[in-house]
Amino acid sequence: MRKKYSSAQVTDAMSVLFEPVRFGIVSKIASMGTARAVDVLEAFDLTQPTMSHHLNLLVEKGILTAVKQGRCVYYSVDPMMLSTAADILTSLGQGKSKPAAPVKKTVKMQAKQDKTEEKSSSKKSKSKNKSKGKDKEKTKDKKDKSKKKKKK
Repeated sequence: MRKKYSSAQVTDAMSVLFEPVRFGIVSKIASMGTARAVDVLEAFDLTQPTMSHHLNLLVEKGILTAVKQGRCVYYSVDPMMLSTAADILTSLGQGKSKPAAPVKKTVKMQAKQDKTEEKSSSKKSKSKNKSKGKDKEKTKDKKDKSKKKKKK
């Protein structure tokens, strides 16, 4: 029997999978067929708690399955999730799925962007004004020095 995954579930799974370390973990487990966390940990420069975190996330999102046997947990790749994800990606490449609607900016988002742009432009103008002031001081100093030389 084939599991049905919603597009939201597959999207969540892919966002977790496409983090480089997690992708490497899944690749390693796929190459081994079934593996314990200890077996996978040897191939990565990670601490045991970090590896557990990644494995738990991958199991939670349905990319890996975990089977507990005694004190050990054996991980394997869930082929149905990866197959569903592959189908979705393939359909995108072939143009079979509808393109996502463009994201509309809300009024709040636009106002926030405008404020950010104002701040950055005011910072630039302040720094320009500061540098202009320094240039004026340098010019004054040069004039004062030249006047003193003439007086001598």
